[in-house]
Amino acid sequence: MKTYFKSLLILSILALVFASCSQPDVNSSNQNEDPSSISELNVPEGFNYETNKTIHLDIKMPSTISFDDYRSRFSIYSDDDSDLGKHLISGSFNNQGEFSDNFSVPVTLDKLYFKSPVMDSLISISSEYTEQEFVIIDLEELYNYNTEDDYPIEDLDTDRRGMSSNDHNLAKNGSILVNGDFTIDNFGNTQNFGAFTPEDEGWNFIIGGRGNTPMTWYEDNGNGMVGTTDAGTHQFGVVQTFAANPGDLIDFQTQTKAVNNNGININYRIIARNANGGGVGGYAALNYYPPKYEWTTKNVMLTMPANTAYCTVEAIGGDWTNTGRILFDNFSVTGVTDADGDGVEDDLDEFPNDPNKAFSYYYPNEEDYGTLAFEDTWPGRGDYDFNDVVVDYQYQLILNANNDMVGLDVDFKFKASGAGYQNGFGFQMELPSSQVASVTGASLEEGIITTSSNGAEAGQSKATIIVADNVFNILNHPGGGTGVNTNPDLPYVEPESVNISINFTQPVSISDAGYAPYNPFIFVNGERGKEVHLPGYAPTDLVDTSYFGTSDDDTNLSLGKYYLTNNNLPWGINLPSEFSYPVEGVEILRSYTRFGQWAQSSGFSFMDWFVERPGYRNNTNIYSN
Repeated sequence: MKTYFKSLLILSILALVFASCSQPDVNSSNQNEDPSSISELNVPEGFNYETNKTIHLDIKMPSTISFDDYRSRFSIYSDDDSDLGKHLISGSFNNQGEFSDNFSVPVTLDKLYFKSPVMDSLISISSEYTEQEFVIIDLEELYNYNTEDDYPIEDLDTDRRGMSSNDHNLAKNGSILVNGDFTIDNFGNTQNFGAFTPEDEGWNFIIGGRGNTPMTWYEDNGNGMVGTTDAGTHQFGVVQTFAANPGDLIDFQTQTKAVNNNGININYRIIARNANGGGVGGYAALNYYPPKYEWTTKNVMLTMPANTAYCTVEAIGGDWTNTGRILFDNFSVTGVTDADGDGVEDDLDEFPNDPNKAFSYYYPNEEDYGTLAFEDTWPGRGDYDFNDVVVDYQYQLILNANNDMVGLDVDFKFKASGAGYQNGFGFQMELPSSQVASVTGASLEEGIITTSSNGAEAGQSKATIIVADNVFNILNHPGGGTGVNTNPDLPYVEPESVNISINFTQPVSISDAGYAPYNPFIFVNGERGKEVHLPGYAPTDLVDTSYFGTSDDDTNLSLGKYYLTNNNLPWGINLPSEFSYPVEGVEILRSYTRFGQWAQSSGFSFMDWFVERPGYRNNTNIYSN
């Protein structure tokens, strides 16, 4: 599926959706509509029980901004109808102001929220199952931009009351604008839009086309602001000029509120000028129509071209009905502070004093955990309660300003072990093991794992991290019964976390490393070669291949079929949210009533089978402490 957002000059958004994959032909006559056991399911070949989908994201930033040294930042949130949602990923832009890469989201997610210094936007993505979607955010023409150089120079009324001198160095930690919050009632006048107002320490009202001054100063409970008068306004605006230098990135931020937006059109502009006040290669302008009845923030950004000596900012408008009213407040112009010199401004940089780190990318998100749940009877069938090893996870990928991974921190929270076996747990990335510089935090106490000097498992071509060699060393058995936290009649054991921290020998491409949760697996009862992976995931170099194709296992290495039975049942599942697993000995089908329909449809029906909804769960069969 492809979603295309192109910003037009009036800031409307177009969304064009194209299918990138089609639903397979699932023969409903072959499906068992009321199976009494999971073994009765007719699961189509090729279904790997995926609960994630890949988003390919392309972003193009406005052409008014130079990215020769500037990297900026964007963030993507999961929209859940509460503010922005939950933080998924952040990234920066290349020298062309572009970003292009993949990231993973739950299949149930149907909205994303995009946030950047120039624009925020809610993005709808497919509410149906797709393996991959393409989202294109094209902001290249967000701002009107041209190379006119004939801006007029006006004689001004520059009577300023009590204004102090200012050296006009571009502000880094505050606004350079004089009286940007309009606290002081002190304004001159100029005739035209786009006028060069000399560096005179303050604002000028723009006189309307009818020769009157349609702007005035207002005070509301001690808060100053400016706005149009009740009289016919026709044309209006405020303008200020300050000194600037080539290469300065000007960020002009405004707040606007309509009292009556009938016929009003607003334009926010930045104009670069030479020492004589003439144009030096263009301006950036953002149109706003119709203005909202609540205070709304808008901003324009422009990198100053060669020969810049001054910069003019203005908020202007027209009211051709002469019945509208508009208010302006809290205008600011700021520059970029970048203490570590990585191209990401300090207020957007999560690590402002470390040039090797800039952002975080989370899976499933910054606040929540996903869950891995395994059966440990492979290659034989299990009881399909998926509680032999249950571990929650949250991945934090630490990225530099080039969007490459320099570190990985993972919180694995072990919360159940319904097994009598002493099982280990680990995961494998797609990177060569030699690219790992160090691994810390693992629970290795049994003497059955050999690690290299970097902390990764020895004997592996790909980076393999053994998190724990015996889950029972983390979740202590409470005494009585089999396993931990699967029988509600036995004492509850508080889940315990193992925090893994990985550093790399050099920055790593996210796509080269694979995508979280990577390739997780358990190994059974201290037997390192007896690995159990998620369906469709290949084993590590240390697997004992003699188990493949025995008992109920239908793995076929040559066909790329891994860890599925002959009727395509798995030994492990991955959920993008915290999973409430079945009680001991109860099949998942008797705990989650839509699981069977989901599996038999190849994931196209009941994608949200694991979510707590009416009719989706039999809570008496789900473990609760």
